[in-house]
Amino acid sequence: MTAADLARTLGLSTANLVYNHLHGRSGSLSLPIIEAILDQFEGLTFEELTGRKSPHPSDRTTTAKPAPILTVLVDLEAVAGLWRRKEQVGAEGAIALPFPAHATALHSEAFGVRVGGQGAEDAYPAGSILLCRRLGPGERLVAGHRVVVNRFRDDAVETTIREVAVYAGDIWLMSLSTHPEHQVALQVPRAGQQRSRHEGPGFRIEGVVAWAWIPQPGTTVPTT
Repeated sequence: MTAADLARTLGLSTANLVYNHLHGRSGSLSLPIIEAILDQFEGLTFEELTGRKSPHPSDRTTTAKPAPILTVLVDLEAVAGLWRRKEQVGAEGAIALPFPAHATALHSEAFGVRVGGQGAEDAYPAGSILLCRRLGPGERLVAGHRVVVNRFRDDAVETTIREVAVYAGDIWLMSLSTHPEHQVALQVPRAGQQRSRHEGPGFRIEGVVAWAWIPQPGTTVPTT
């Protein structure tokens, strides 16, 4: 902020006292001015404003406000071969998953997926929770990225986790299942053959896996 901006924020008629202090013509600001600054800037402490060290540094630890907890709704379950009616998707078992601090940048576009019994076991054990982000309208698919795919059949939906692969210029969504009956790959039509680069015949890519919470060996997780 400039001195003039600060003066306007504090409701001062002129910025002279701020200028005088910044240029050494005044050794300090008055207590009412310091209090006014602290009132205007939430979270700013007296020690930070004046450069003084707190005689009780541990006080900040005990009185600091905890950061707000952001959550994402996990209401999709990825299971190869499990077809649900559209109105059943997300109807049961939804949970609110707290964000870790390093993932909060995804919050506005994030959604959660629980990995079910089969369909992604070559990458994620059953019971894994995946934090995913939406694809941008024109975003290109990148080889090696794992994506959430919905397939449609009549009024039913199947959700799976697949991996993007590129062969001879064509984009494929490869199965991550160890079960032969679920290993059929999906081909994404080339540009010009589709309205969206994230759709194909009978399927739509819902997003990209960004983070994964994976149960370790010896953990028993109920699966669908």
